[in-house]
Amino acid sequence: MAVFVTVVGYGMVITRDRINHCKRLPKIVVKDIIVFGIKASIVMAIYLLVQGIVLDFVCFPLDFPAFDLEDLLLNWSESIHMLYSHNPIDTLVFLIAGSVLFYAFSFFMEIALARLADTKSMLQSFNFLAIKRNIDTIGWRNYAKEFTLIIFAIVFLSYLMLFDFPVTFLDSLVDMFLSFL
Repeated sequence: MAVFVTVVGYGMVITRDRINHCKRLPKIVVKDIIVFGIKASIVMAIYLLVQGIVLDFVCFPLDFPAFDLEDLLLNWSESIHMLYSHNPIDTLVFLIAGSVLFYAFSFFMEIALARLADTKSMLQSFNFLAIKRNIDTIGWRNYAKEFTLIIFAIVFLSYLMLFDFPVTFLDSLVDMFLSFL
């Protein structure tokens, strides 16, 4: 948990500096990193909690376990049996609904985290009118296109964890990097 908070916190500090047009990596100020990391973790947890509650309403009538679709995508080989043991229509509905929910919540959560980095206020991460205005400024089409490419890249890179590289140290290094995605 401490590593996650530190990595996310430093990522938030980098985001804040990029929003303020800084060109270099920010200095490591432990207090800022920890505060940003904790705030960002709370914001992510709230967004993921709401996503999980909505997904639970989809999963329950279809008799699927309520878990994050991200786990399904990243652990495809382990999830394939569960998908085949259900009705194909229910499986298709689950996959489509889960994918849409994952995409929609992630789509807005990224801007919410950028707002947190910019304003340092957790409340601004839930100001949906301000989030909409930020996306309006970027352009919905541009943001959706770039965000979709990032999601596909993360899923593709996550599948690389299934492969074993011949050099054990390299394999461990790649797995460690990909686990942060």
